[in-house]
Amino acid sequence: MITTPVDTRDWWDIQWTTSLGCTRVTEGCRFCSAASVAAYSPDLKDYARVEAGIPRWSGIVRPLATSLMQPERWRKPYRVFVSPSSDLFHDKLPIDFVDQVVSTIDRSRTHTFGVLTKRSGRMRDYFDTRRVPPNLRIGVSVESPSEISRVEDLLAISGAGVRWVSVEPMLAHVPLGAYLGHDQVNWVTAGPELGDEMGYAIRPCRLEWMLSLRDECVVESVPFFTKHLLYGQAYREQPDARLK
Repeated sequence: MITTPVDTRDWWDIQWTTSLGCTRVTEGCRFCSAASVAAYSPDLKDYARVEAGIPRWSGIVRPLATSLMQPERWRKPYRVFVSPSSDLFHDKLPIDFVDQVVSTIDRSRTHTFGVLTKRSGRMRDYFDTRRVPPNLRIGVSVESPSEISRVEDLLAISGAGVRWVSVEPMLAHVPLGAYLGHDQVNWVTAGPELGDEMGYAIRPCRLEWMLSLRDECVVESVPFFTKHLLYGQAYREQPDARLK
């Protein structure tokens, strides 16, 4: 079981909160870290609550129109994680609001943005009629083989420079080899479930699952990123060397 983090840094430099709130989709959501933050924050008490000792989303999802221009005021180039406390492609967020977020991304070429979703079908349908900005990394979250259709939705989106799969929390061995490559999934991030600081159990992540995924990435020359040591080595690879 993997338990030791390398450090607290992640693949992003800064977060851009464009919406708040979410709802559970699959088993990977059971101990959602964003729900934990919201449930224990007085300012976010409308969005999540603690039930039987476990943080749960309330079901309220709201766009934050006041944040839309924020990236255009940042002078230093950043890698930006979009909607860390929500999902940009949640069905409770209007498409015209998603349009505004993507438009801001497209105008803010100094920065590189990352969008991660479990609602891959809605993202696929959205970009079926719209161009993916060149500075946007589009990603899907897959915690076990039962969610592999999200990867297929991701690959159905044309014109994306970086297609990214996040296997976190890794709840099972997730074989991605058939989907990896320069014009397919070209970045993989992975990690175990975290959250015992809130008092609930962490489901195990086996070292062999992580090593197998790393080996698949090595074979296809796909960058692999994890915050945890694998046999004493950290993998913190980015899809673009200039952004490391």
